[in-house]
Amino acid sequence: MRNDKSLGADDFDKVTKLVPDVQKFGNPDTFQLLCKAWSEEQSWMKSTKVLDVPGAGVFLQVTTQQGDNVAESVCWAPNVHLVEDKETGYRSLVKAKSELEKMMEKNLPEEDHSNLNGAAAIVAAVNRHKASAAAADIKEDNDIK
Repeated sequence: MRNDKSLGADDFDKVTKLVPDVQKFGNPDTFQLLCKAWSEEQSWMKSTKVLDVPGAGVFLQVTTQQGDNVAESVCWAPNVHLVEDKETGYRSLVKAKSELEKMMEKNLPEEDHSNLNGAAAIVAAVNRHKASAAAADIKEDNDIK
């Protein structure tokens, strides 16, 4: 006997409560739910799930179900990653910071580059990074002697 599908589950813990005979292999929550909408009464569901590949991007899986008809699509989105709002629990996709942007934040205080255009800020960050690396090399040479 086939029971109606449980469209409202959004993680594997909920699935195990709603579907007593569910089985699994591996981690069923590898893809994290980004958003989902459904109607049990009208028998439809739409969801977007994300597989975050740290430092590279994300795979997005979009699923639409109307009754017994299911359509899915998977695509790659480079240079973004998944973040979760600690207060609301909602997840969103944000642009990943490049290594250069990370270096700029680390080596150039906010007030220093607020007046600079993009190219000047990059040059200043690179110069500061070179100077701090050179200072570390000098300190290391002195420690050895």
